[in-house]
Amino acid sequence: VAELAIYNFPYFVVPAAFGLGAPMIELDTVFKVFRGATLVYAAGLDPLVPKQTRAMAERDAPALKRATLTAFVLCAVPTLALCAVLVLAGDHLFALLLGHAATVPPTATKLLIVLLVANLAQNVASNLLLHTGYFREIARIATILTAAMAAMTVLTVAAGAGIVGFIGGYTAVYDAGSALYVAAL
Repeated sequence: VAELAIYNFPYFVVPAAFGLGAPMIELDTVFKVFRGATLVYAAGLDPLVPKQTRAMAERDAPALKRATLTAFVLCAVPTLALCAVLVLAGDHLFALLLGHAATVPPTATKLLIVLLVANLAQNVASNLLLHTGYFREIARIATILTAAMAAMTVLTVAAGAGIVGFIGGYTAVYDAGSALYVAAL
């Protein structure tokens, strides 16, 4: 439940803190790409689950590492391609998608790239932890992240950081959480 909240709470906070209109459109655009990547990762992660769980059950560390590295590579390819598109033509892509409704600031595009890389690491680590029975670790990390996201939200709103500041704060907390997932492996 906490992981679901982490991905979705900005949709409740942003309209209340920054209003509807451009801030909400900017958040929604960035988050659709960010959350959409998670769906793509399933294609790279799910086929490797049987190899990972078998290796874990057999205590075959080299096989577990190989399967996890394969999953990482399968997810990294589309991530790197998307990051390249964002670096080379993110402004044009967002202008095409949004028209005159809003403009995604270049800083938000850079933050999205950082989020995509962290999301890659988090999904590979979380998927392995989930399918090998490390539920307490996942719950502990998700709880920490939920609390950190709440604190970040209070700080960015109180500081008047604006929508890009909020996305930056979210990115910093999400990156720290991603590192916690990787460290739990």
